Amino acid sequence: MMLVSRLLSQALVAFTIEVDNAFEARMPHRTTRGPARGGTGPWLVSLAMWANFLRYLPGDGVPQPQLRDLAALTNLPGLQRWGYVRVAGGVVRPTGHGVRAQELFVPLCAQVEARWQGRFGPGLRRALEPIASPLLPRYMPVLSPARRTVLPPPRRDPDPPDLAALLSRVLLELTAEYEADARLPLAVSANTLRALGAGPLRPREVPLRAGIAKEAATQSLTLLLRHGLADADGKGAAALVWLTPRGEAALRNYHARMARVETRLPAEALTAALTPVVAGAAEAIRPPEDGWRAHPPYRAQTNAFLADPLNALPHHPLVTHRGGFPDGS
Repeated sequence: MMLVSRLLSQALVAFTIEVDNAFEARMPHRTTRGPARGGTGPWLVSLAMWANFLRYLPGDGVPQPQLRDLAALTNLPGLQRWGYVRVAGGVVRPTGHGVRAQELFVPLCAQVEARWQGRFGPGLRRALEPIASPLLPRYMPVLSPARRTVLPPPRRDPDPPDLAALLSRVLLELTAEYEADARLPLAVSANTLRALGAGPLRPREVPLRAGIAKEAATQSLTLLLRHGLADADGKGAAALVWLTPRGEAALRNYHARMARVETRLPAEALTAALTPVVAGAAEAIRPPEDGWRAHPPYRAQTNAFLADPLNALPHHPLVTHRGGFPDGS
């Protein structure tokens, strides 16, 4: 049986990629690779950085202590360094680039959701609205592979949720319950541990099999090796990595634990709403020709997503500190 958490995650990643692609096309920015390499403007960031932080900053700023819980979800030093916010006199304010990002993300989320409703109908929103808590953050938090998800104190958001917020809130509640007494973070079990379950892999194959970026896959592999859940042999192109018996037991435990956690969900309705969305996600994932996802080294991952989104997209978002991209980029 296909896990609902997997489908929730894949839908969230696909939605985010479509929003991010549109944001990239409209926001002056720079990146380390692709056409914007060495460009002017702020560092390119993902929807996660706006949804959990930038959206809450008025032009005249907010005292930094009031943002402590939000800052724990994101990367405030990064947002400063990248040019979206400034901190002075204990107050956090958006820069001109931050204001521009705020102006772009609001309509883009609405536009992408309207496109999704045109492609798939309103069934997904209807399935999510009754079970998505308004007290949870609007997006998955920044996460390192070795760190479990920590939810902030409940905070009622007065703004209506977009589709990304609905998907994230249902997934966050599942994640918190799963990780309450789990040995591994859900993102590691659902992605890298699962990928190794198919048999020995060369380390360079792990990112494509797990659906996450190379850096995130490397960190996850290091964690599995350190805990004796995986083993490796060889060097360079001849290297192989595989699950140990303990790792195989951990993989079985992941599937069983997640299935138990999901018993409280309307699994049949969610699966019916989510499966066609994920299976038909190629249009959402397809990058513009001048987008960073269309260029090496990310093009291979993009091609895998386009060819088979139901299997290639990550089974749990891994939002890293490097801009908030949900596949760990």
